[in-house]
Parts: sequence; C-alpha cells; structure tokens
Amino acid sequence: MKFESILNQKPYRWPKKGDMPFRKAVCTDAAGQLAADGLTRTVSIMDGFMHAGNALADLALKERLRRFDVVYPMLFCYRHAVEAGLKWLITQYGPPVGVKPENLNDTHDLLCLWHNFNLINKDCGAKADDEALIATGKIIRQFHDWDKGGMTFRYATSKKGVVAKFQHANIDIENLKDVMKGVANFLDGSDGWLDSIANA
Repeated sequence: MKFESILNQKPYRWPKKGDMPFRKAVCTDAAGQLAADGLTRTVSIMDGFMHAGNALADLALKERLRRFDVVYPMLFCYRHAVEAGLKWLITQYGPPVGVKPENLNDTHDLLCLWHNFNLINKDCGAKADDEALIATGKIIRQFHDWDKGGMTFRYATSKKGVVAKFQHANIDIENLKDVMKGVANFLDGSDGWLDSIANA
C-alpha cells in the first residue's frame, strides 16, 4: 500500500489548522479535571497510574496483537504507581518520626524509597516478620532489579544506547495484575494505618 493511499482512507484524522491538544473543556462529559492543590493531585497521580496499569493489562490480555506495544507502558504505569505511593507515604508520615530524605522528589530508586518507608514503619511499631510487608519488599526489589531508575520501561535503550536485558523473555500479565492489586491494597492499608497512628 502506498503512503498516498493511506492518507486517502476515510475517515483518517490528520493534524489541521487550529489543533491544540490542551484546551478548556466546554462539555463536562469530556472534561478531565486537573486538581489545583498538591494533595489531591498527588493522590490522583498515585491512584491513576495504578488504574492505568490495570487498564493496559486488561487491553493486553484482550488484544494479543496490541500486547507487544502496551506491555511497556503497562509496566511503567505499575512501577510509577509504586514509586508515587511510597513517596506519598514518606512525605505524609516521615517528618514526624525524623524520616526526611533530601532528594525525595529527585530519586526514582525504589529500594531507597522502600528503606525510608521501612524506617517509618519500624518507628510506628510494624512487625518485621509481617507477611505482607516482607512480600511487598520482595515485589519492590524485583521492580528495582528490572528498572533501577524508572527509564527501562520508557525507552528501548539507555542514554548510552544499550538495550536493557530483562530476566525473562515474557511475563505473565494476569499474575502481574493480581500481584499489583495486592500492592495497591498494601499501600492504601499502610496509608490508613499510619494515618490512624498520626491522628491518635
């Protein structure tokens, strides 16, 4: 098929004069609300990336041909949801117990974030042998091992042009989605538990 014949297919959307990706919504049915305050926006970003990961997992499971493409943004969304969730917990509950990492907004190191989160947990009386805590720590470590800096799922190569090598040639998407459901519940539960201690 020639390029010209692709362009002549109807309907075929092509950029046109006056196109602007971001404009104020005129209809509430199509409006994407952007929070003005940092608290609401942080929670929306944290929850939103987890929901986006789930939606992409569902799409990948439903449409086999799309799986090759959506697997990477799915992995990125899940990883970023974990990062944002840990940063939220550290920001909210770290300062009262002396956990105030200087580079919190600049780091993408999940193990460093997990370490800081564990310091908060320990100070608040969490049991070191808690099954969910240990399991989540192992999940965080695997995400870290696969993508240390938050770039591996976003780009095909590193800044030096090296293609990242993954530990497996493929992953079980159904399992990933199920595991991430547990992580989302753990992060939400930790937020509730730490909030109850902070407000006791």
